[in-house]
Amino acid sequence: PSLPPSRRPPPHQVFIPLLVDAMATEYAWHRQGASRPETCADLADAGETQTNCLRCVEGDGDVLVTANADGSETHAELDVLKLPGGINPTSFLFTCIALSVLFQAIAFVSVGALGDFGNHRKRGLVVSATTGAIVTCFYVVPPAKEDGSLYWLGGVLIIIANVCLGVSVVFYNSYLPLMVDDAPAVSELEAAAAAAAATA
Repeated sequence: PSLPPSRRPPPHQVFIPLLVDAMATEYAWHRQGASRPETCADLADAGETQTNCLRCVEGDGDVLVTANADGSETHAELDVLKLPGGINPTSFLFTCIALSVLFQAIAFVSVGALGDFGNHRKRGLVVSATTGAIVTCFYVVPPAKEDGSLYWLGGVLIIIANVCLGVSVVFYNSYLPLMVDDAPAVSELEAAAAAAAATA
């Protein structure tokens, strides 16, 4: 089963992390053999009866609301959703971002010296920026499976794209000392300092 059409936003209109998070949640529901219920807010907006829907209750989180014949409501706890490996689908995105930060730290230490010394600035900037752009283009692939089973690919793409972004910023910032050295004000001060030293 897949999500109802009203709950499936077009991939090109969604912020990528939210898309990956929604895919992970959808796949977790799919693994349980059920489709994710509508939210009560969506049903209310559509003017429909708020029954068999999800509502966030303070202190309890999301609960399944069922409308009774007498007008009262029954709240039922939802089963805990799990992805392969026991990961909660709501934690999947944050796990990927945390891993990307860890890999960024390793990459910064590894390539930082290449930006500060040698002639690798331009090559490093072009390679990292281009790789990040290409990886970002591949975000059109994960939504191709309606059951959300390619959520893991979205997570891998997030990690690679974030690392490429960070590395490209490292190489970009490595140009700042060169730009400062070539600034007219700095050149004038260096010339004045050299003239003063020569006449001393």
